[in-house]
Amino acid sequence: MTTRQSLIQQIDAFQRLHGLSDRQFSLMAIRDHKWLGRLRRGQVSLSSIERAEAFMRDHPAEPQPDAVQHAAAQAARRDPADLPTRHPVDAA
Repeated sequence: MTTRQSLIQQIDAFQRLHGLSDRQFSLMAIRDHKWLGRLRRGQVSLSSIERAEAFMRDHPAEPQPDAVQHAAAQAARRDPADLPTRHPVDAA
């Protein structure tokens, strides 16, 4: 296994743990939304790899709630009276 493949596996595990897409990870770690795709093709600089590794080190394994579970929990706490009512569209 190459160093690049090892790093990609580490990033994939980090993404699963934190619920991040490739784009989200790339933006948060490097501020370049296409960075992870470039890494997979072997077209990134050593300095950007070091920034990604530092990002993962600085954000330890504290998984974020799954988006669906989070939305369901938010909906359960919401008072139905606060929800907007739907009005039929007037037919003209």
